[in-house]
Amino acid sequence: MSQRIEELKDLHIKSKPEVEKFIANVAVALKAGQVPRLRYMLSGTTAVVKGYDSVIDELFEHIEHIERIAKENAELHDSNARLHADMEGHPQQLSFREERIQDLEQRIADLEDALRWYANPDNYGTEHLEKHGYIPIDKDGGQRARAALGESEQP
Repeated sequence: MSQRIEELKDLHIKSKPEVEKFIANVAVALKAGQVPRLRYMLSGTTAVVKGYDSVIDELFEHIEHIERIAKENAELHDSNARLHADMEGHPQQLSFREERIQDLEQRIADLEDALRWYANPDNYGTEHLEKHGYIPIDKDGGQRARAALGESEQP
């Protein structure tokens, strides 16, 4: 995982208790009918939403980078097909290259799936708290990223 994605993940993990505290405070103010307090509390949410939006934009940039790599990989695959025609006398080398290309294509697909999941704004939605008791991104804790990267446990 890139250093920047690690930084974003760390920032998200560190902000989780603050988000939970904010939601709890809003619930208390709602129950108490404290409209001025609610207005004050909610006045800063625009900046927070914009912050998360910029993180999502940045993750989409990473996805676009992976898609460019995938396109380059497809071009390499086409090139490999041309080499295949030239290497009919070398089946072992060809088999190795084909296996390597398949492995790399699968790795790219796994990484793209993980990035798409992290880039999906629905996985950050607090509406999941009432329905399921958790926010998907918080419950995940980076597991999808580690799985896509082939890492087993949290450091």
